[in-house]
Amino acid sequence: MERTLYFYAKLLLLHSLMASLTALAAATTNTTTDHSVLLALKSHIITTAEHYNMLSHNWSSDTSICHWAGVTCSSSQRVTGLNISNMGITGTVPPQLGNLTFLVSLDLQGNKFGGEFPTWFHLFPQLKYLSLGNNNLNGTIPGSLFRSKMLHTLILSNNSLQGPVPRECGNATLLQTLNLGHNKLIGVIPDEIGNLHNLKMLVMTSNDLEGSIPLNVFNISSLEVIDLSNNSLSGTLPESLCFNLQTLGELSLYTNNLHGHLPISLSGCSALQTLLLFENEFNGSIPREIGNLTLLKTLGLMGNNLTGEIPVEIKNLDKLEWFVSRDNKLTGPIPSGIFNNSFLRVIDLTGNHLTGNLPSTI
Repeated sequence: MERTLYFYAKLLLLHSLMASLTALAAATTNTTTDHSVLLALKSHIITTAEHYNMLSHNWSSDTSICHWAGVTCSSSQRVTGLNISNMGITGTVPPQLGNLTFLVSLDLQGNKFGGEFPTWFHLFPQLKYLSLGNNNLNGTIPGSLFRSKMLHTLILSNNSLQGPVPRECGNATLLQTLNLGHNKLIGVIPDEIGNLHNLKMLVMTSNDLEGSIPLNVFNISSLEVIDLSNNSLSGTLPESLCFNLQTLGELSLYTNNLHGHLPISLSGCSALQTLLLFENEFNGSIPREIGNLTLLKTLGLMGNNLTGEIPVEIKNLDKLEWFVSRDNKLTGPIPSGIFNNSFLRVIDLTGNHLTGNLPSTI
């Protein structure tokens, strides 16, 4: 009996030892993989003289990759973060980077990475933060990118990306920031954007997008910034525009083809500080309810077809710094109360049909 117990004890010890050795070998292999990936990245890029020493000397085989500048590792020595932003890097993003399977954060913004947009970002199952803004990437945004279910920040602005906004974007339901501004995107804003119930920042400015703004965008109650300016969007704003946008601080829809009346419900966006609707085809009057936006600092309505008088309630905007409503068809006097605002820095009402006198105490 004792011999039997002794035999099983040795067997258990041997099994445990083998398991430890296997785990150690796997960890060593995985660390070696991460090391090889970063060396491959280094060989694909050229950086400016200002940052040359960091990548050429600091990224050295003489030290652990976890001590390399811009690299963050987990307790198991796997690479979880890579930040080489704003280093003037020229080159392409190598496909080997897709082997950093423990990556949580990748920041390559502010460089000159070129070539087609990579199609393998879905290989990062734990990726939460991805910024490739301010580079020279072209091609289309692959729908597979949004298989990264953990993704909460996606910044692809200031590139030369083409094609439509993928409908698969609605699959990344944890997204809080989606910035696709300053590209060459075409087509409509997909309805699936409405599935992003955690979205705080939606930026698609300066593209070639067309069609109406999906109504379900205005139902995302977490939104703090909507910037769809400088596109070719058309249609009207819904009467229920601000029913669910109590945290919205910026609404920028300028330089589009939007038309119709300004909805009275704008007053429901009580947190608004920036409202830019200029260079569209809006008509009708400025709603009196705009006076309820008491946090408003910037109001741009120029270049529309607005009529009627400037509502006296605008005097309630005592934090207003910038009010430009030139090149409309406004009539009547300028409400004298607006000149009591000590924060006002710019007021431009030229190109209207205003009457009356300016107050002598201006």
